[in-house]
Order: sequence, then structure tokens, then C-alpha cells
Amino acid sequence: MKTLAAVMTGSGSSAVATVEVLGPDAFCILSRIFSPNGPKPLAWQVGSVRVGTLKDNDRVIDQVTLACEGPQHWAVHCHGNPLIVEATMALLEGRGITLVPAEDMQARKLKHRGMSLCQQEARLALTECKTLVGARLLDHQIQGGLTGWAQQTHDNLADLHSQCRRILEQSRIAGLVLGGITVGLIGPPNSGKSTLLNTLSGQDAAVVTPVKGTTRDWVEAPCRTERLALRLIDTAGLDSTLQTEPLDVESQRRTVEVMNRAHVILLVLDSSQASAHVESAWLDSLPNVPCLAVLNKSDLPARLHLKDLNLDPAQTVLISAQRQTGLNQLLGRIEQTLGIDDLDIAQPLCITSRQQACVDQVLAAHDMAQARDALTSLINGA
Repeated sequence: MKTLAAVMTGSGSSAVATVEVLGPDAFCILSRIFSPNGPKPLAWQVGSVRVGTLKDNDRVIDQVTLACEGPQHWAVHCHGNPLIVEATMALLEGRGITLVPAEDMQARKLKHRGMSLCQQEARLALTECKTLVGARLLDHQIQGGLTGWAQQTHDNLADLHSQCRRILEQSRIAGLVLGGITVGLIGPPNSGKSTLLNTLSGQDAAVVTPVKGTTRDWVEAPCRTERLALRLIDTAGLDSTLQTEPLDVESQRRTVEVMNRAHVILLVLDSSQASAHVESAWLDSLPNVPCLAVLNKSDLPARLHLKDLNLDPAQTVLISAQRQTGLNQLLGRIEQTLGIDDLDIAQPLCITSRQQACVDQVLAAHDMAQARDALTSLINGA
């Protein structure tokens, strides 16, 4: 096993930088380049912290703190000047230590602690987690989750296949929690799409004016709930009369493009206008993507009738983007439409493509011997 070193703090200047060293030669090498303050020599003891000087022969690199994090695992806390960090890494490399990215060091640390590959992947995913529910979901996978399921005794192939199908289906929904979703805001001009985007994101990302066709290209902004990270995309208003100027034609094309790649579509309609302002041709051309009709401007007298547009009342939400009413219900309906509100985050779930491929192999197994081989690969890797 090689001895590795990595900078675990961000790039650029900072008050303190941390360099971790892991491997069988860590203590031996560090004891030669670190001079502790005081008469006591450096000793290996988990939890010990010593202050001293990092030296390259007689040249002082920095005054540092050296902490023993675990067996063969040390952390050097130096000043955060990039030049000091660079000199520290060069010193370690010159003593035969292999320099690696922080991600590789994190993976090696987790393996060193005896975690299964599934648990390691869940722990690494925490660094990019977007929501609190996503973090709790990953914690369940670290504590047991998919590893615990794979380590169970499985004797009935049909029952195992049934479990695999449920895991794969629920993992698809879990992927939305971990990866976030794209929400396309479409609808006629002046229906309030831009106001809704600005209100949900808490920023003035889109220009709002009473002038028809203000939004010519899509505008995007983030929105976050406890369960979901949403990428909101405001589009040009759907209008078949805007088909003469090249810019208008391109705006309409891009609106269709957003619709086709969204996880969910919000069809934003002005409930204070008669149904005639909504073109049925656009409604008929909606792609096969989950869609909610958002009846905006509920603070004004209602003139739009759902039956005229053949819209399902169960798939509609009444809001006022300007008055900020009905927004929590809208976000809740998005989660409900995608099945996220019913997701049990404590169940076994695939969080990487590798895990999904292994469960697919279990599902395709013709006998228990093949299934057990795939389960072993799931836990330990190929």
C-alpha cells in the first residue's frame, strides 16, 4: 500500500490549510521532517496533537500542528498561504509520498475504515448533496442501506428479483432528490412566468414588464426545498403569431426544447383572462412529461374555465406569484407528482450507476449463484 498525501481544504488563500497523509510510511516520514515543540518526541497515538516545525533539512517550511487521526493517518494543519501549501506538498513528495486529489484521499480513508464500496460511495456523495433530505438519505446508506440488504441471506430468487425491481424504481426517485430537477415554466405571454420564477428563487433573475414578449430566451434560477433542488427555467411565451421574425421563431423553438428536457412542466396561465388567450394547439403539443397547470393571478377575479381547456382540476394549482400565495402548495404538488413525497429514504437505494448496474445483474441472474456473485460485486466492487 502506498503512502498518500492530499490537500483537503479549498484552493486559494485561507487562514489554515489541511494536508492529510495516509499509509504505512506516514509516521516514519513525518517524524523525520516534523520537529515537535518541547522535549517529548513525536509518538504514534490516535487523538494526539503536537505543535512544531515542518522542515526540509535545515530549511523551515512552516510552524504547523500535527494530529494523529487514526492508524497510519495524520493531518498537517499549516498556514493557508498557497506557497506554504505548495512547499509542504513538494516536501512530502520528495520523501516518497504519492500526491493525490482530495477525492482519492477521501475514498482511501473510507476503505481504510472498513466500509463497503456502497458505503464509501454514499459518504463521498455527501460532499455534493443538495438538500437536507438528500443528506439523510445518504446517511441511511452509510449506516446500512444497500449494503445491509446485500449482506442479508437471500434464498428465494423470485423474491430477490421482486426486491430488486422495487429498489430500482425507488432509486429512480431518489436520484431526483440527490441530483435535483429541471422545471420548465411555459405558457402564454404575460401569464406571470417571470414573476413566478423570481418569487420562487428569491431573486430578480427575469425581467418583468407588462410588455408582451419581454422574455425572448430562457432564463434560469435555483430554488431549494427540504427535499428538492430545483432548476427553474423561464421561457418565451407560447404564441403562434410569433412565427415571422427569426428571433421569435428561435425563442419558440427553445421553449419547446426546454419542455422536452424538463422533469416537470408548469403550465402557467392567467386565471384573470378568458380561456381564449390559451392556444389549444400548444396544449395538444405538450410532451410526455409530468405537467401541472398553474392558475396564476388568483388575487384577481377569475375568468378562465378549466373545462374550456380540457384541463384536469386534480392537476391544477391556484397561486398568486405577485402576492406569494399558494407557492408552498405548488412546491408540494411538484414533489407529489414526481413521487418524492412518498419516498422512504431509509430503504435500500442505488445512488450511483455502478450500484444500479449491480442490482440489474442481480435481477438478470438465472440462479442464486449468479445472484450472490452480483451481490458480492455490489458490496466490494469487481
